[in-house]
Amino acid sequence: MSLTSAFDALWQSNVDLHDRFGVRRTIPKAVRLVSEEYREVVDEANAPDVNTQALAHEMADLLMTLFGLAIAAGLTRDDIESAFGIVIDKNNAKIPGVTHALNPHTGKITRLVVKSEPEPSPIESFKQGWKEAMAGDVHPIETLWDELEIDEP
Repeated sequence: MSLTSAFDALWQSNVDLHDRFGVRRTIPKAVRLVSEEYREVVDEANAPDVNTQALAHEMADLLMTLFGLAIAAGLTRDDIESAFGIVIDKNNAKIPGVTHALNPHTGKITRLVVKSEPEPSPIESFKQGWKEAMAGDVHPIETLWDELEIDEP
């Protein structure tokens, strides 16, 4: 079975299963099921002797519950297929050392920051900060890092 036909069959199987049992799809229920299935994938992947067949089955179960979440959220099969295309295009556009880099601490591929204008010198930064402080343009210390994006390990 091709991946496309498997995708179609899995989506339809989800619809049919829920209809057959009269399940009312809700986002909170679907999120709980996704969480449970994710945990089963992690447990199988972390087993001392990974059974690849069992892992593949757990991964398919996770996809099934993710499709259930999509349906509960009002998404269609076409919405998900379109999102797959966008993610594929984004991944294909990532260039090591140019647009993205591998974070050695997390193993995650992260976007490189592109600076559009040169950074001010330390003296210029101090002068600007002093000017703002003297003008009363200050913020509580608790908010200092609020807008900083940090990849957590």
